[in-house]
Parts: sequence; structure tokens; C-alpha cells
Amino acid sequence: PLGTRRVQTSSVGQPETDIQSLPFGNQLNSFPDPSAGGTADDSTPLHFTGKERDTESGNDYFGARYYASRMGRWMSPDPLPWLDWQHPSEDASEEEKEESLRKFRDWISNPQHFNLYAYVLNNPLRFTDPDGEEELDKKQVVQIIQNAEKASSNTGQLAANILKALPDNATVSGSTLSAALKDTGVKLDGAVGGALNNATSISKSGDTVTIQSKSATAVNLGGTKVSFAATVSFKVGVTNGNTTLSDIKGVSATKGMTASVTKLELGQSKAVATYKFMGTHTMDIPY
Repeated sequence: PLGTRRVQTSSVGQPETDIQSLPFGNQLNSFPDPSAGGTADDSTPLHFTGKERDTESGNDYFGARYYASRMGRWMSPDPLPWLDWQHPSEDASEEEKEESLRKFRDWISNPQHFNLYAYVLNNPLRFTDPDGEEELDKKQVVQIIQNAEKASSNTGQLAANILKALPDNATVSGSTLSAALKDTGVKLDGAVGGALNNATSISKSGDTVTIQSKSATAVNLGGTKVSFAATVSFKVGVTNGNTTLSDIKGVSATKGMTASVTKLELGQSKAVATYKFMGTHTMDIPY
């Protein structure tokens, strides 16, 4: 299976264990090397896709929930609020209601979503799940990009609107995003695009988005250097009709001085960044 250990060696490169597993993680055999020595029954706590296996239950811990590789199913359902999407609150704005219904339509369009205990849409040869939440495939991401493109007046807004449109409890790999961008012919610019272009994974829980990258990166936007840590997180919302990122962590801007960016409002022609440096201030960042 993808990301699952096949062979483990000692600190000096001596093979210790040869592991054979089925696609959904059920372990066929684990052969200890006779010359390695030792009597441990399990030479590694990390099994299916590199996740830690509980020694009592035999289930693998993914972060959001446990997975039983012997059944190829999660031990608890995906906590998607699809009923809330289908029946948005009466107090919600028309924009929020339409967004909820769009999420429901996207979710219900793939029958594999109906089984909330299924692992990666029942396709472990193509996908992995980094944290036990929903994993999106390229087709879904392409649809999200196309919908976000219609709602955006520039590429700076587009990147943020893609994140806003991600379903709750969803994860997108960086390779899937890159493939979807290539298929749609879309190029992401601006501060948010700079973070997404180097991402290895993007996950969303509620309105909080977390972007993971292999290393810190930076982009230069109109004389302002915007830097991103390897892990960036923020909340996605709407302010004055513009997509807004708030409670930002892991982003800084340099223009004569360096300050932590805490909020970013994506307007028609520029982004307005709120930053902290001996108080709270704002600066304009062109796309």
C-alpha cells in the first residue's frame, strides 16, 4: 500500500523485517531477519501508510479517528455535517445558504461518499488519507477550482476562494492540487497562491485551513516580501463581500520591516493585510 513500510533495517543498514500487506492495510506477513537478533514480536509501531498501530486493538491511529486495516474501514464515521449543508440555518445569509447547498451537491454527486466508514473513496491504490478526514480526488478539485474561478475577479482572490470552497473535514494533497490546476489551466498568484503553489497538503476543518509545505517559502508582491512557514493556518470567511483570511499563523510580510500578518482581506485589485508591529496596522499588497 502507498506509504506503507516494506522493509525495515537497523541503524547499521541490516534488514530487520520484511513486511507484506494488502491494499487496505491488512498485514499478510512480517518476516524478521534471522540474523538481526532480538525477540520482539513487532519491530515497528508504524504500519499502514506510516500510522501508529495500537497494540491492544490492532487499529491504526490517523489523528481524527482510528482505522481497522483488517476490515478496510474506519471505526467511526467521517464527521461531515452534510445534513447541515442540505438544510442550512434560517438565520444564515443567502450567500451562506447557497454555499451550504453547493457543498451538499458536491458531496452527494459521488456515491462513494455515502459510506462514511469507507477509506479514501474505496481506492487505496490511488489515494492515502493523512489524518482520517475526507480526501478529495482530482475530479473534485477541478470542480472546486472551476466554481471558484467563476466567483473571482482576479487570481489573487481565486486562491482564497478555492480554499473557501473546500468541504469541511477535507484534505487535498499538493500533487492532486497541481494536477487539477494543470487540467484547468489556472495559475495561482498573490499571497495565498504563493502558499498553495508549494503545498504538500491542504486540509480544512470547519472554517480553519492548514497548509503544509516541505519548507518555508516566500513571494515578492509589488515590493512586499510575503513569507510562509512550513505550516500555515488561518480561518476563511467573508468581510465586506470579500473573502478574508483571519487568525493567520505562519505568515509574515517585509517592507522595510518584518511583521506577522494576522488578517488578509482579498479585494478586487489588492489585498489588505493586517499586521502586528508595535501595535496593529494595515498595509496594501498588490496582486
